[in-house]
Amino acid sequence: MWNGTNLKPLGTTRLKVKNPKTHKKYSIEFVVVPDNLMPLIGACRAQQKELITVHQDNFVAVPPPRRQMREDIRKIGTVDELVQCRGDMFSKDLGTLPSTVHLQIDENAEPSIMPSH
Repeated sequence: MWNGTNLKPLGTTRLKVKNPKTHKKYSIEFVVVPDNLMPLIGACRAQQKELITVHQDNFVAVPPPRRQMREDIRKIGTVDELVQCRGDMFSKDLGTLPSTVHLQIDENAEPSIMPSH
């Protein structure tokens, strides 16, 4: 599962669902689990059924930063050699990014909590 726990499904079933906006009907396969969990539908299937829209044109592709490849990095065989050669890599706090990141959001958007994929 998305949170790292294991859950053994009982099986699958195919159900007919209807998009409340477009009134289109779809047959979707669901995984049945023993616990009373929140029903989920994947992002790809939700887009196919027009339940959500992802505006791809609003995304800006940014190439990863260029990294200088040092020849000695290929010769490293142990953790101790790595720390001795590239100790600067471990001097920063975890979670720091190599550059500034800008995220623009719609201030009128309703906040929600979603599991990671």
